[in-house]
Amino acid sequence: MERFVLKFIGKMPYAFMEPDFNDLKLFILDNTVVSENELTLNTSVQYDLILYGDDAIECLMKYSERYHVDLSNFMAADYFYGESEVFFSRLVEWLLKKRRKKILTVRHLLKGIRVGKLDEKVITSITN
Repeated sequence: MERFVLKFIGKMPYAFMEPDFNDLKLFILDNTVVSENELTLNTSVQYDLILYGDDAIECLMKYSERYHVDLSNFMAADYFYGESEVFFSRLVEWLLKKRRKKILTVRHLLKGIRVGKLDEKVITSITN
C-alpha cells in the first residue's frame, strides 16, 4: 500500500504539491547555462541566467507547462529584451547606471508556482 501511495504522490500535478526550491533549481539548471552555486532566490532570470528574447519565452513556456503556471497576463516585454536589442540596451543601462527592464527573479518563479499564475500582481506582492 505504501508503495502505491508514494507512486501516486510522485505523479501528482505540481498544483497539488508544495513547490520546492530544489526542484525549481534543477529545472533552471537543465534549461540554462548557469552553475548551481550561482543560483539563489534572488537570481535574476534575465541578467543572471542570461535569458533574453525567444530563449526567455521558451524557458517560461516550459516552466508554465511543468508547474501548471498561468502566464496569460505576464507581460514578457516588461522583463526581457529581445535578442537583437540586448547589446545596445545593456550598454545604455551601464552608461546611465539604471535598468530599463523590470527584474524577474527565481523567487518570483517560485511564488508563481505556489499561486498557479505569474503576473504583475503576483510579482509585486513579494516583499522579500
